[in-house]
Amino acid sequence: MNDLMENNSAAAGMAPSGPGGTRSEICVVDGVVYLPEGRTVEVESGEFDQLLRKNLPQEIVPDVLAQWKGSAGRITRLQWLGTLLALLAACAFLYYFFPKITPKMLEPKSSMEVVDFSRDLRSNSPYRGEYERALQASRHGNYHETVQLLKDSVADIIRTGDRESDSVLYLYFDSMLKLKDIDSNGAGAVDQLRVLQEFDRDNPSWAQFAFELDPRIRRSRNYEEIHKMVQESQFSNPLRKYIFDVDYALKQLKVMRTLVNPVKYSAEQRKQYREHFDLFEVQLRISRWILFGASTGKFPLPDNLGDPGVDDREKALAIARKYESSSCEDFWLARKFIAETLCRNDSLFNHIYWDGQYLKTTELLQREISICNQRLNRRTQP
Repeated sequence: MNDLMENNSAAAGMAPSGPGGTRSEICVVDGVVYLPEGRTVEVESGEFDQLLRKNLPQEIVPDVLAQWKGSAGRITRLQWLGTLLALLAACAFLYYFFPKITPKMLEPKSSMEVVDFSRDLRSNSPYRGEYERALQASRHGNYHETVQLLKDSVADIIRTGDRESDSVLYLYFDSMLKLKDIDSNGAGAVDQLRVLQEFDRDNPSWAQFAFELDPRIRRSRNYEEIHKMVQESQFSNPLRKYIFDVDYALKQLKVMRTLVNPVKYSAEQRKQYREHFDLFEVQLRISRWILFGASTGKFPLPDNLGDPGVDDREKALAIARKYESSSCEDFWLARKFIAETLCRNDSLFNHIYWDGQYLKTTELLQREISICNQRLNRRTQP
């Protein structure tokens, strides 16, 4: 091994050297060819171009030089500046001309809009005079006057089963729905609407009016008032009566969902109705949670998976969370109410079942309350 290393060193030493210790010509030592060593040439220099022209075939020199210049080019400072200015201009255009995304103004959900499927009232109808006067009163916002003008006509139409005067019925119930004191008139109207549903089952308007006007259903949807009664033990009726009313409302809601179909409603209308129906279900299921929890006689309300009412509460939460981008504040109020009620009912060493998991602390519930407050105060967008 030592002999081999000495021979290689000797061969290298025998190669002629140029300035700086580099070989200036080709030499062969012990059968090994040593090429001359030159100096480094900058690839972007004129000398490099001359070497290419000198050593390459003349017919390919122009193409090689063109490709080399294209691949070896550098972005100048001026090009960088131009690119930066173009980006700034694009950002300015997007800022000034594209619509700004801002949180929607939250509003309470109003009564659902009941679509009018009624026929035009015939010109010789015996109700034409009252109908025309009532229509003018309604257009001016005088809904009490509208109801009073049509009250006797509606009773007569329902008694005789007149199928050609449903436009009078629609105006009457629509005006009643817009009254501020709905509950004082709602019970009688619901009885009339039940009759209409019997002989005019294809018209979904009567079921929708009945749902909105029924005082029992309106009371069942008011979960905050029900919670207050539970806390103060001030029930005007047995607890089971309130539970029955909630279950009745959920059954009527199920009927309404089947009536809103593609045959009668557009996709946009079905979307709006679905949001109304989901809100009604959220409200009713929260009430059911409170009532079933109170029926156990335990305080605070039971909050474990499988406890009475807990499944309704979880369903209400899941539905409400689907509408984070909605302009309806009632979904956010429902979420906040659930979280705040659970926090108030919490006790030492208690584990709360919420959103599909058990919580050892109220940290996630407090975070939920904070998110709801921020959105309700319009400070942020979900």
